[in-house]
Amino acid sequence: MKTSNENKTNRKAWTNQEDDQLRQLFSMHKRKWRVIACAMKSGRTDKQVRDRWVHHLDRNINLSPLSPIEKKIIVEKCRTIGHKWAEIAKCLPVSGRTPLMIRNYWHSQNRQAFHRIRERMSVSILLN
Repeated sequence: MKTSNENKTNRKAWTNQEDDQLRQLFSMHKRKWRVIACAMKSGRTDKQVRDRWVHHLDRNINLSPLSPIEKKIIVEKCRTIGHKWAEIAKCLPVSGRTPLMIRNYWHSQNRQAFHRIRERMSVSILLN
């Protein structure tokens, strides 16, 4: 019987060589992730291969910083429809934003706000 540790895949950084190989295999096999993963022979799963393509290598991804308008829309949509990242991505005026990009932006902003609040509380405790 396999333990839970044996079922886990190794997490390692993607190399430039793997990225190049994935681009080449994608041009031949399109979205056949299992076929691509097997052809890569790097131990990557079909899910890892798909995620790498969808979130990092796809040429349709817009990697430029979010504009102030996009940031405002993200905040407004999170308030009205919640954390439906794919739906929010469709509402943005700039195409090529992935749901993962939007989620990461949202969480980074909340983390920063939390740290600012905590710092203010620490200062007020020290002053009292």
